Amino acid sequence: MAIISAEQAESRLNHQNNFCRNGRNLGSIAIPDKIRELAGFAAHFETAKSVGDAFGISPMSAHLAKKSENNLAVADKITERLGVVQDQALTKMLQAMNVISPDKIDKLNVKSARGLIKDMAVVIDRTTIKRDPTLVAGNIVIYAPALRAETNYEVIEVEKNVE
Repeated sequence: MAIISAEQAESRLNHQNNFCRNGRNLGSIAIPDKIRELAGFAAHFETAKSVGDAFGISPMSAHLAKKSENNLAVADKITERLGVVQDQALTKMLQAMNVISPDKIDKLNVKSARGLIKDMAVVIDRTTIKRDPTLVAGNIVIYAPALRAETNYEVIEVEKNVE
């Protein structure tokens, strides 16, 4: 263990390679919510590096914007946008699946319809919110109170009233 001066500690804390600073450089400002929303939406379809380059943010910021866990308003807007894309993809996929009916299969280019179905399935997968499979949807807590012993109660003598 080394003892360093306050000046050396400050220099190390503010160094650009200090990973404890959440990817921010000294003097950088927070990403505006609208940019975070757009970058987070785009990060569902592109790599973090390409999204970061397009929006002028770091790849890590683009990756974190994808879920926006610390900003629920932005996360809700991203989810809403993803829902619109998912609905459109489902509609297109169902339309393509209707084309591949048994009576039309001989007349149609099945390969192109199958490709469209596959592409729309990828879009649906990318726009679906991933859930942690280890989490249970509803946790049930069972509380079993301690049983009381006879010593916890006061014994009262009651006279029998005979008439």
